[in-house]
Amino acid sequence: MDLTEPIHEPLFEGLHLRSIPTINVSFTAEQIDNIKNDQIISTRNGDCRRYLVRWKDHLEFDDIWITRENMQ
Repeated sequence: MDLTEPIHEPLFEGLHLRSIPTINVSFTAEQIDNIKNDQIISTRNGDCRRYLVRWKDHLEFDDIWITRENMQ
């Protein structure tokens, strides 16, 4: 195997990942069931707080991270 040439074929087959959902930032607090976790992420522009949100009437599979700015 020549590691200097790019690979043009899939590394694996058969596994189909679910597409990343589009985050709708126009939500209301009533749509949130609860906040499962929170983190502070350090970036070049400073710290960013984000929350793992469980939506009402949705399963754990649909939990997503949203930023503090999206919470306000």
